Amino acid sequence: MGLKKTKPYIVMREVEQTKNTQLDSALVVADRDRLDNLGLFSEIKWQIVPLEDGSVRLQFMIIESWNNMKGAMPMYSEEYGWSVSGGYIIKNFRGRNQTLSLGGSLGGQNTYGISFSDPWIFGNHVSTEIEIGKSMNNHLFLDYKKKIASLGISVGRYYGKYIRASSKIEFEKKSFENNASLISYKYLSLIASLGYDSRDIYSNPSKGIKAINTIYYQIDHRNGQENRLVWNQSFSVFHSLIPGEKKLALGLNLANQISFGDDEEIWLDYLGGSYSVRGWKMPSRELYQSGNQNYRFGHHWLQSSIELRQTIIPKYATKFKSEFGLDLGLFFDAGMNAMELNHLLEKDPLLGIGFGIRIPAPMMGILRLDYGWAFYEGEFIESSFHLAMGQRF
Repeated sequence: MGLKKTKPYIVMREVEQTKNTQLDSALVVADRDRLDNLGLFSEIKWQIVPLEDGSVRLQFMIIESWNNMKGAMPMYSEEYGWSVSGGYIIKNFRGRNQTLSLGGSLGGQNTYGISFSDPWIFGNHVSTEIEIGKSMNNHLFLDYKKKIASLGISVGRYYGKYIRASSKIEFEKKSFENNASLISYKYLSLIASLGYDSRDIYSNPSKGIKAINTIYYQIDHRNGQENRLVWNQSFSVFHSLIPGEKKLALGLNLANQISFGDDEEIWLDYLGGSYSVRGWKMPSRELYQSGNQNYRFGHHWLQSSIELRQTIIPKYATKFKSEFGLDLGLFFDAGMNAMELNHLLEKDPLLGIGFGIRIPAPMMGILRLDYGWAFYEGEFIESSFHLAMGQRF
């Protein structure tokens, strides 16, 4: 009940409770969670309707969320600051859980592009995504203007309920330019990913495991001298300490990155910010050039995070067909960064501790605001607000 845009088969293909069998409430709850994970609905409830012959009918009551966004609106990125973003995004294109977006942004981020994705294009959980775009931005902490043009095609598939494999081929052209030099690359990039995901609700899990391995191989097709391979791993586990609608959940995450090949300065990564060790401000050119926090930069890193998430207002649908709710979070983050892999475990960790709020948002999942305090070698360094979309892990 309640479907206006979404095709009924989009819902039915996620439901595993079969007809003419005994109703299994645990299975129905899992079906409800899978429907929530589609990101199309503000609210999903279920009920049992008795029939005259003594049997029952399972009925889902669904309120669809906003499915498109058009026009111009301000957008914020911790890395690039404020931008004006415009275009047209359809989250539930043709009512088939496809996503089509066309648009760009001006300001902190200067981008334009088009993308299309379909999670079932070739049958049962066989997905594809096509992206083409261009971006032009100032490098976060180096004295360069960065330009990237890319065309990417990816295919993914589930094996059973929890295991997903995906592969992507991408053509990339990157350039880094300042008044003194121009560095340019042309890459054929191959990206392979293998993951396991048994979380109940993706946007705010209370149980389950998420583990993912990703290999990103950049092939320099001009001379082969600047090939690069980046290996990322992440493992998260979630457990409900207090179950129910106003649940208290514990989340643990361990992640690392290892880089091989071309180790030029432009490929340096950093620690700090909303998706890394919180409490640390985003690095700036002035900070990097001063050398005061060289321990934040490197080609290899190891990070961990612990979060307690308490639901204060369970998610519900408003009269505007959007969702609302409120969670409070406490976090403790740690991370190490190194230029050389064999020195990674010798480093002292960056630490961050703090709290935040999470608010469900249509089309974006979660709006997150964190405030943290940063420590290094037993000393307080700084504090910072972080505004971001999605959970830290």
